Amino acid sequence: MSSDVTREVKIQEGTVKGTIEEGISIFRGIPYGEPPVGNLRWSPPVRKTSLGDATFEAFSFGASPLQSRQGCIEGGGGDPGVMSEDCLSLNVWTPSLDETANKPVVVWLFGGAFVVGTGSVPPYNGIPMAQRDVVLVTFNYRVGHLGFFAHPLLNQADGAPQAHANFGLMDQIMVLEWVQDNIAKFGGNPGNVTLIGESAGAKSVLAHFSSPLHAGRTLFHRGIAQSAYVLGEKPLSLAQANGVQFTQDLVTAGLLKEGFTLEELRNVPGDEFWRHSPGTFNAPSPIVGDAVLPKSLRATFEAHEQKQLPLIMGSTSNDASVAAAFGMTTEVIINLLKSKKLYDAVKLVYSGVEGDDELARRVVLDFVFVITPKYFGDLHSKKDGGSNMMWRYEFAYVPDALASQQPQGVPHGSDVPYFLGTCERCPPRTRPSTTRTAPSPARCWTTWSASPATVSPSRPWVESPGPGTWRRSSSPRTGCSCWMR
Repeated sequence: MSSDVTREVKIQEGTVKGTIEEGISIFRGIPYGEPPVGNLRWSPPVRKTSLGDATFEAFSFGASPLQSRQGCIEGGGGDPGVMSEDCLSLNVWTPSLDETANKPVVVWLFGGAFVVGTGSVPPYNGIPMAQRDVVLVTFNYRVGHLGFFAHPLLNQADGAPQAHANFGLMDQIMVLEWVQDNIAKFGGNPGNVTLIGESAGAKSVLAHFSSPLHAGRTLFHRGIAQSAYVLGEKPLSLAQANGVQFTQDLVTAGLLKEGFTLEELRNVPGDEFWRHSPGTFNAPSPIVGDAVLPKSLRATFEAHEQKQLPLIMGSTSNDASVAAAFGMTTEVIINLLKSKKLYDAVKLVYSGVEGDDELARRVVLDFVFVITPKYFGDLHSKKDGGSNMMWRYEFAYVPDALASQQPQGVPHGSDVPYFLGTCERCPPRTRPSTTRTAPSPARCWTTWSASPATVSPSRPWVESPGPGTWRRSSSPRTGCSCWMR
């Protein structure tokens, strides 16, 4: 067993040791914040300052945030395993424990509409990335009513609206602070941190580009937003209305009494929260109007107030597969188009599309997902006279073995194993197509993360684009390359 355990690593909070698997040093379940329970529920996270006198054995993943297990599985996020309100932990995969190694660092933000998700499921296994000479960090942050919540009882003493509502985003910021303090001890370079997220994780990447809490400091150095969606942030006033409705439902369920106090609300068992009033989740986007996001992502980018850092954004060829989870059924989309008197015009735009089901799918794909990297990309590329490096992509590779299951293209989230190199470690375990060359986005992401920020991410895809899947296209700004279908 001793040969399978790493040497002890001294970090700011104490001493840790992990396991060695396939030549990679892995540290699982390192606490980065105090348990957000009791008075710390719906409060900014409090940094864990000590792991104790004994060496912390980082052998097992920490508990996932409280959520619907069924919802996480059905949404494609996998089984979250053990869940707890005490969920603020992180995981590190590294190819080297040499403090002078200066390996590029990737911090992965999981998706799940800010309602479900965890940093420990098989698609996020960090061994393949570490084998590409990158230090990978995954982690858990608060989701659902415990992570994104507003209520009049949280208003400030002077009656001003509550200062914080995006507690999950604040957890993410704390992880980035932890990385700056400790990642060198794991062979990583704190001066070369790439933030990557998919779906809600992609929205989180854009939130960190936008949040004034990052002002005056650089906790990351570039970002990749995979399948961010156009759905806007919820105003704080509406989030508070949701909070009032949710707590009234708790009263009806007998979990609170009328006229309850904030202390009593904080004492309701955390695992009761996701069971009640799913319609009051502030999902699938964060809340706008608190200290984390005083302005919406769109307004921030339109004002060119976002961080001036390199950014890649993109989508899959069938991100619309998640439409039903967003409540966007064919009936809803078609009725919306007709109520706006746009149905006939849209039919003309999509003249080759047959049937309302396919029309609705295409509308969701283009106006919820494809438009997001285009719009934000154009804005980002024009900041400060066009000095930002900006790329867009579409991921459209479907292996032959899955062609019959994915006739409309790559479903939402199904690109993640390709980008993290975990295709052979998580279902569906399929070999690359024998008639087409599989793209290598994992190589692209790791190469870009290791390169100077001005280097184009296109080179790895030039080597094996896959016929009919990738082609070079004009970039959001002159001088940048991007890949689009």
